[in-house]
Amino acid sequence: MITQEKLRIFQRYAGDIDGWTRIGDGAEHRAMSDADWSDIEQLRHRLWLQQHEPVSPEFITETEQLISQKVCGESAVKLLHQLT
Repeated sequence: MITQEKLRIFQRYAGDIDGWTRIGDGAEHRAMSDADWSDIEQLRHRLWLQQHEPVSPEFITETEQLISQKVCGESAVKLLHQLT
């Protein structure tokens, strides 16, 4: 699950996985996996597309379903939206 902590780590490195990989500390790497990073990036990209490009209602529904499945709690969802 994507938590606020994972989103804050993602935010700290401005979405730069190379920076996180090179200079992230042990606690950050224990808290978050490459798969978590990828999930955040995928959801962030889908939200960006919704805001900036015409997308189908099905795309929006699928994005909402992915967020409800992968993001833990309303505060984490709000933070995810702030990253777009």
